[in-house]
Amino acid sequence: MITLHHRIEYALLLTLKTAVRAAPFRFQKRLAGLLNCLVKRIDKRHYRQVTENLRLAFPELEETQRNNLREQIYRHFSFIVTEWLYMFAHHRRPPGSIPIELANPHHLQTVLDLGRGGILVSAHFGNWELIPYVLKDILPSPLIAVARPMNNPLIENIVSRFRKFMGSQIIYKKGALRKILRHLDDNRLIYLLADQNAVPVKPYSSTFSDRRSQPFPPPPRST
Repeated sequence: MITLHHRIEYALLLTLKTAVRAAPFRFQKRLAGLLNCLVKRIDKRHYRQVTENLRLAFPELEETQRNNLREQIYRHFSFIVTEWLYMFAHHRRPPGSIPIELANPHHLQTVLDLGRGGILVSAHFGNWELIPYVLKDILPSPLIAVARPMNNPLIENIVSRFRKFMGSQIIYKKGALRKILRHLDDNRLIYLLADQNAVPVKPYSSTFSDRRSQPFPPPPRST
């Protein structure tokens, strides 16, 4: 069901997309700042959720330190969204972007040469949408990305078109296992962004950003 909140979010995104298309890139930070302010005012539920998550993740920090970290997170993601919109509008990365260097990309071809496909696991860290964009020039077919639909179905239409442009072929999480197995049989690469503690089983323990972390257990090895 399309709600008024969905329409407001959608109108905001279209307005921002138009501004990104029309404005010189030097104004991108200003647009990101505007987006930052608007999102915090409109989506107060997630704002409270971010605050609570930071309290749970960093109990040793003072409240002012966690608040400062929260503001940095919002500025970071606001800038990433404007970067996504710039790339979607202009079909290229913004001028002055930091070059991306692939380390040992031949390993991907080694996996494909085995003829059984492969699974790439990363995290929701940095500008993760750049991963398929960078790899699409060296892979024979688009990455298969597993995702869930956006909460806003109007925005989902834009996001799905953007991800297709970036080099992803999306399959949705619900009922995805059969599709993943079929794509592996077709020697495709599956791309997963793994959240921590995402399944109700005893998690594995590892280190991430110098902190003990509990990611989901890896898939069993196929022989």
